Amino acid sequence: MTLGLLRAISGIYLTQFPILIKSAVVIFIGGLGIGIGKLLHKKYTGSLVEIFLNHLEIKELLKQGKKLIKIEIIFISILLIISLILAVFFIIYSWIVWLVFTFMLFTIVGVLLNSLSVERIKLLTKDE
Repeated sequence: MTLGLLRAISGIYLTQFPILIKSAVVIFIGGLGIGIGKLLHKKYTGSLVEIFLNHLEIKELLKQGKKLIKIEIIFISILLIISLILAVFFIIYSWIVWLVFTFMLFTIVGVLLNSLSVERIKLLTKDE
């Protein structure tokens, strides 16, 4: 189904619109994608249960979390850069497929951004 959709829209170019309108569309699609990603994340993680850990378990989890957060930040940064490059490709070449891929990547970035919070970064960067 996805392949059929991509084939159907692969011939659509939006060359008649000025760059300002295409930029506004990209900003709207980016915001919509990140918003949908955040909603999807909240929907699937809404029933989390609070757990209570002792000090030793917390230290071990913080040690593992420091390694993991670096990987997450790098991965999210790469996806964000790729989505911005695709958005620029859409603005330059006006091919609607670039916009579809931009929307999909922004949605993935929106889901992944929920795992990065200011509190988590502060907790992991705090010296013990």
